[in-house]
Amino acid sequence: MRMTFFVGLAFLAACSAASSRPEPLPGTSTAPDGGAPEFAPEGGRPCEGLECERPACPDGETTAIEGKVFDPAGQATVYNARVFVPNEELEPFEDGVASCDRCSAPLSGKPIAIALSDEQGHFRIENAPSGERVPLVLQIGKWRRKIIVPRVEACKTTKVVDGVASLPRTRAEGDIPRIAVVTGGYDELGCVLRRMGLDDSEFGAPGSEASVHVFEGLNGGGVTGGTAKSAKELWGDLDTLKKYDALLLACEGEEAESEKPASAKQAIADYVSAGGRVFATHYHYTWIKQSTESSFRDLASWNEPASAYGTEVDDVDTSFPKGAALAKWLVANDSSQTEGKIPIENPARNVASVKSDVAQRWIYEPSTKQVRYFSFNAPVGAPVEQQCGRVAFTDIHSRERLGAFTLPGQCDSSAMTPQERALEFLLFDLAACVQPDSEMPKPPPIK
Repeated sequence: MRMTFFVGLAFLAACSAASSRPEPLPGTSTAPDGGAPEFAPEGGRPCEGLECERPACPDGETTAIEGKVFDPAGQATVYNARVFVPNEELEPFEDGVASCDRCSAPLSGKPIAIALSDEQGHFRIENAPSGERVPLVLQIGKWRRKIIVPRVEACKTTKVVDGVASLPRTRAEGDIPRIAVVTGGYDELGCVLRRMGLDDSEFGAPGSEASVHVFEGLNGGGVTGGTAKSAKELWGDLDTLKKYDALLLACEGEEAESEKPASAKQAIADYVSAGGRVFATHYHYTWIKQSTESSFRDLASWNEPASAYGTEVDDVDTSFPKGAALAKWLVANDSSQTEGKIPIENPARNVASVKSDVAQRWIYEPSTKQVRYFSFNAPVGAPVEQQCGRVAFTDIHSRERLGAFTLPGQCDSSAMTPQERALEFLLFDLAACVQPDSEMPKPPPIK
């Protein structure tokens, strides 16, 4: 079990007791001083900790903290992140498939005020405590970081400067999921994590303390400065799979069925049904199309692999809340010129359609309706309250790259492409708490 990076909470003195205001640290700005009315306990119960620092404001006013949540690089915003003020220590996460992260479950840290980031990455927390050094937690799945707002003015809005509220680059900054990456000689999927801002020190060989463990797939490379294990050692054993919160499977250039026996396909299906998360590209569709589980095989209708690729402009499916958010998010993050449209390079054409009652289409080619990105929750077809696993699949590569290369040292450091930005959105969605895609995300209960 890895201990969460969390500095003990310093419970704040009342604003009226502060004799002077220290200079704000870089990253926040505050409104002018205002009077701080005395706190009135809600429901007549005694307040605890930071609850006692929430002032009773005049009608129409509130104490608020607002800003934007960013990825570890501080470049792209993050949708559906939970941002909250904790009132006690955060509980540490346990690596791998140990418990279910459902959206209806309360968060650790006993939040007293909470908000979700929208398609612009924007959040606004109201009824926040005022005073100095107010803690703020950013969380999506097992990505989690605590930052400190130097000063929050009573009954005013304190703004966090863009780029400060970013997810952690290293475990020294916060919590990062334990991820297994399988390399392939045709896709830079593992490098997307680096372009999202994950530090090079967080890539390592299986068994290391790094957050990302690199396994070598067919035609794929290893890990810089270490020795990667074969991907067969990962997907060949369910207990090994369960050590990881998520798997990232980069295209190997072929289905490579000889490398993926029925026992491995069953292990992957069991891992997902137990609560694991999988992101797969292109030929890794075989884990779905050729699965030992009929519920996986029946998710989609498949075409024969195509040899011609080219470019196209695809549609984002905006018929469900997260899809509508993705369309807006791509525009906000300079990856789409027209809302609901996205340029795609070298798409494959393997997924003809998906069953809408058990899988969700995200991006598709508008004339043929062929699917380029889709996802599903698992166990497939189970009641919502029993689903905890999730799979996201894209029929394209993050970007074209032929030949083996090591992670992260030989990753292309150029800017993210539009299709990689869409992939980033789905990677964070893959990590997030599980809920039906048909529902609008909402904050968890405060208890």
